[in-house]
Amino acid sequence: MEYIGSRWLVIVHNPELARWQQADLARAGLLVGSPQVACADGGLVHALRWGLRPALWVGDLDSLTRSAGRRLLRHPALSETHIERLPRDKDQTDLQAVLARIAPMPGQHLAVLGATGGRFDQSLANLLLLAPLAQKGVPVRAVSPGQEVRFLVAGYQLALAGRPGTVFSVIPLMPIVRGYRVWGARWEAGPVDLVFGDTLAVSNELGSGPVHLELAEGMALVAVNGILAPPV
Repeated sequence: MEYIGSRWLVIVHNPELARWQQADLARAGLLVGSPQVACADGGLVHALRWGLRPALWVGDLDSLTRSAGRRLLRHPALSETHIERLPRDKDQTDLQAVLARIAPMPGQHLAVLGATGGRFDQSLANLLLLAPLAQKGVPVRAVSPGQEVRFLVAGYQLALAGRPGTVFSVIPLMPIVRGYRVWGARWEAGPVDLVFGDTLAVSNELGSGPVHLELAEGMALVAVNGILAPPV
């Protein structure tokens, strides 16, 4: 099945999303541009509660009881949803299976809701799964209640906007990230090299206007203790 669209919203099973309403998605800019929606396993529960109609569902229903899973997949809102049931014993996570099917390309926008929080191993695996897409030029947001992750890639300037004082950290994903610059934040810096395992760029703060970040070489993760204004 071929999926066409400039924006994707992928929803992952995450109990923390239970307190979110559709208005929270709108405030986070996750519905800008009417994205196509894909759900990984129990993320479908949240999507249906928010009144979304997914184009794709992939999962093994291990986050639900068998009876609840069968009822969920018979929901009338799924009449045009492509449903792909996976075995519970498999060699990849449900999120990886979804991403393999929608195959985001450079120029498309990808937001993953619920990727972090809960199990640390799954949160880390989800972020490392998204990193290669960002490295290829796909603008990626990983959003969960109270936090957001973006990726800073050499050749692509990143702009952050949100409540002044919101804490953000830049964490290198390579042995050396060269030419890091940040301006518009409480602490401006650069160009400076960031070393894997060092905490030089941890705990900066957003200013009253946009914060701009860039790299000359390499790639870094940008973790924000809050929800940012949506990227343009």
